[in-house]
Amino acid sequence: MKAIQTLAAACCLLLSGFANAAPSYNGTIKGTVDGKPIDVKAVCERSKLGTSDRLKAMSDPGMEADAKDRNGDGIAVSVSADMTQLGGAFNVLAGGRVYKFGTTKAIKLTPTGLALKANFKPSRDKPELTAYDVDLTVDCP
Repeated sequence: MKAIQTLAAACCLLLSGFANAAPSYNGTIKGTVDGKPIDVKAVCERSKLGTSDRLKAMSDPGMEADAKDRNGDGIAVSVSADMTQLGGAFNVLAGGRVYKFGTTKAIKLTPTGLALKANFKPSRDKPELTAYDVDLTVDCP
């Protein structure tokens, strides 16, 4: 009986591992960052709490704030936006460089997500970097 319980527990762990390994991609993030093309599938989550309407989209689920390429395509994108306040934080890995930027002015709502077109200057602590253009569309139907 103990062997059967151990086998059942091992099977459950194995199956839960497969469930975590296969995220449910339900959106896309497309455009360019600093001239580098971005065209990735994304896992999108929407949550509403009171008057807040939050959108979170990730190309590499589990990356959170580290901009780590977990699927080997060289690109990682994480977007967290408040659709009611039109503010968002973006974290992009493209061409071997990590871009972190946020805005409350340049975001435009779309029927299924948001679009951002803006020019960003590097932070003061990284003066060696140059300004870059961002043109991204997050589509989470």
